[in-house]
Amino acid sequence: MTGPWTIEFLSKLSFSMAVVSAAGITPSAGLVTTQRDLADVATTAVQRASRSIAVIDASKFGTTALIQMVPPAHIEKSSLTVD
Repeated sequence: MTGPWTIEFLSKLSFSMAVVSAAGITPSAGLVTTQRDLADVATTAVQRASRSIAVIDASKFGTTALIQMVPPAHIEKSSLTVD
């Protein structure tokens, strides 16, 4: 689910944990994607969560995309789960 209603709904919730994935991850950009709607949902979920976990496969390291989802400062080293 994406779009304004989804963002509005998520912005009223509090999560203990958000689990997000991405098209890529770099040290300078953090988690990135090519899909704006997906970025909006993931960003909102991370902002509303006490803790966030990024689940990505090893091929995503060093991959860049136009849209930042989660800045590098918000990614804990221990929160990355790599397949």
